[in-house]
Amino acid sequence: MKSFEQRRDGPGGEHSGQGAQRTGSGASSAPSSHPRVAALQALGERLNQGPRVVAQAKRAASLGSRAPDAPIQRVGGAKFGLRVEDAARDSEGHQHLRQVHAAYKAEIQDLKVAAAGAFAGHEGDRDAQTAYSDALRAAELTPQGLTERLADIEGFAVADDGAISFQGVPVANILEGDAAYSLVAPAANGLANVYKKHTLEGLSDTDYVRVRGSMLRRKAWRGITPPERKALKEGRPLRPLNAGRRTEGRLGYNFDASTGAPEERVRNVEAGRVSDLEWLNRHANTELDAIPDDPRLLSFLQTRKGVGKLLSARSTPGDITSNHGVGFSGYGEVEFDLARVPAANILHHYKDAPFRAAELAALVGQDVVPHDLPWETDRANETVLRNRELVLSEIPHAAVTGLEDTDDRKAYEAQFTQDYLRYYEEAYQDVVGEHTGLIESPPAPGPEDIPFIPDHYSALQARTDGAYLIAEARQRATQLAHTRVEYVEAWRASYANAWKRGWEDAAWELPENAEASSLDVPTPVIPEQTGEGFGDVDGAHDGGAEGYAAGEAAARSGPASSSSESKRQESDEDQSGHGDDEPAPDKRPSNKKKGRDKKSAGKGGKTKAPQKPGKRR
Repeated sequence: MKSFEQRRDGPGGEHSGQGAQRTGSGASSAPSSHPRVAALQALGERLNQGPRVVAQAKRAASLGSRAPDAPIQRVGGAKFGLRVEDAARDSEGHQHLRQVHAAYKAEIQDLKVAAAGAFAGHEGDRDAQTAYSDALRAAELTPQGLTERLADIEGFAVADDGAISFQGVPVANILEGDAAYSLVAPAANGLANVYKKHTLEGLSDTDYVRVRGSMLRRKAWRGITPPERKALKEGRPLRPLNAGRRTEGRLGYNFDASTGAPEERVRNVEAGRVSDLEWLNRHANTELDAIPDDPRLLSFLQTRKGVGKLLSARSTPGDITSNHGVGFSGYGEVEFDLARVPAANILHHYKDAPFRAAELAALVGQDVVPHDLPWETDRANETVLRNRELVLSEIPHAAVTGLEDTDDRKAYEAQFTQDYLRYYEEAYQDVVGEHTGLIESPPAPGPEDIPFIPDHYSALQARTDGAYLIAEARQRATQLAHTRVEYVEAWRASYANAWKRGWEDAAWELPENAEASSLDVPTPVIPEQTGEGFGDVDGAHDGGAEGYAAGEAAARSGPASSSSESKRQESDEDQSGHGDDEPAPDKRPSNKKKGRDKKSAGKGGKTKAPQKPGKRR
């Protein structure tokens, strides 16, 4: 995936004019001097020479043109299925078959773990990469492997058609090809057909999609670039930077560790940094002015020398590395759904036919395979196998199901959030306090409402983005604060008017001789839902509702329970200089309801309930 290493000729090199040549089995004929690499090579040779692998190679050769000693590319296994007979489910034979199959899986898993352990720490070593790929190629479950193990257990028999019986009773069937899978969700609403594999426990938990006749795991992963992360956050598809320059020679990009800005690589022939067109001309012995726009050729070049024309992904969640031993998730990683990726977007995958040197030579107009091309082709196939690689032209936005950010990105967002909220709160409080007298904090914005720069990384960069951060915080907080001011002002105005209406309506409904409290409209109080409510429409509605309810309650409470606000106002007036010789003015308004005067008692703030029509006094 997106890798290129300059060939080392001479002693210690993987390939030279007189050096080690690739064998039909896919392993180097010259053993490595490094003990861990040698161990991997020995493991791969042992696995490839096992009777089950040889038998499968011969069987494949009988069905096509492959040589009997050709390597079997079985990434993720031959993917055979096992369907249990309904009558045999949970029977003695079914239980024994489960045990045999589980032991077989554990055996293969141990081989993979051993190979991965030997490979760890040598991800950038070419011999180790080759040996690890060979070990993965061989260490897989096969129908033949299961059949051989069942043959060693008394009572089991496997027919030529894959039917498994125990003590003469049918138990299960080995299913290969399309028969190993069951369609569980037909294509609809932008989704491709989704399948599950038959297993001894029923249908698998893992989903699969069919691409060019092969079943691929539905979930896939890609280490993204900063521009791809920005595209994702902006709701756009993930595209390579050089998507429109597929036939041109390009060098590719590096990315600034803090700002994510793409920086085109600098050409350096001595260090092997040349364009993909130059690289192809050198290894294919051509003088092309442009790269043929062929998906197989472009996929091969993406695997050997990625320059941002296509996207590489993988079908395993585990970490992978380039041929230099470098990871691909330095700027984040996405999980995506292959069922939502058009098949035309998938140019190559790990179950496609391996690249062949003769095929690639023909695509560039060469009748004779150039000397260097077979070696490069083998390396590309190893990479595809080792990384379970997918090569895509584009990943639709709707296909992305998850994003895992790096620690640097998380640090950026944490620092940005801390600084942003401080300026946001200050600006909000200034505007609201100036216009309403309230001192309150704004509702805390969620992460989706904070204007992070989507392709920046590190806490230091967040502080560097301070000018942008402060401007955004103040602008957004001010906009929200003004809607809050509109709410409070509308609330207060509506409260007073509604209070009067509520008092009058309630007083009118009182019994004939009942006394209502005096109609002293209190000064509107601060809205109880401090910090909540925005806009004049909601303010008018909420203030009216609360004012009307308060007015009704005041009228029905009677004179002994006049509003505390009225009492406070009277107390304030008494203390403001009104003496015995200067009676306080009567601030009670004259009150009318539907054209009828309400009669007020002059003492103690008592008001007679108005007479209802049709009643006599």
